[in-house]
This record gives sequence, structure tokens and C-alpha cells, in this order.
Amino acid sequence: MLSDEDAALADLNKWVAKHPKDAWEAVIVTADEQGRWAADGLRPGSYRIVIRGTVSKLDADWGYILDLEPGKALVLDPMQPKFFRPNSER
Repeated sequence: MLSDEDAALADLNKWVAKHPKDAWEAVIVTADEQGRWAADGLRPGSYRIVIRGTVSKLDADWGYILDLEPGKALVLDPMQPKFFRPNSER
């Protein structure tokens, strides 16, 4: 559920605060008005990407696990969100 994702992201933020030299492992970005975003400075490897948004006035969550290769940009394929929650339940 989204509450589990919220708790996991809160725990991640606490971890980053305690481990500043490893903070590159967790990046929070905000999309522009067209939904595009970029996370510069990532090292090659496997990443879990969590996207939060709104669909038909419901909070939604999308998740991806991707391998990042040096010098390559990734484009995420659109997919159905995993979870929905009414905006009023935040």
C-alpha cells in the first residue's frame, strides 16, 4: 500500500541524513510540467525508482527496477500505477 511506500521513503531519508558520504545512492527529483525529470551524477548499477503522482484525483505509485549503464539515458515505459489512495488520506 502507499502507506508502506511512505514509510520506506521516510526511512530512506533518515538513512541518507545519517550517511552523507553515501547520499548519492538516494536521489529525490521533481518532474517538470511535461513530466520529464533527470537525476544527474548517478553511478552505474541497479536502481529502484519510485514515482509518485496523481491520477483522477487519487495519489498513485509507480515502481521500476532498472540497470544504469555508463553514458546511457533511460526512458521509462509507461505502466499502470501499483497503488491508488484518495488524496484526502494523506
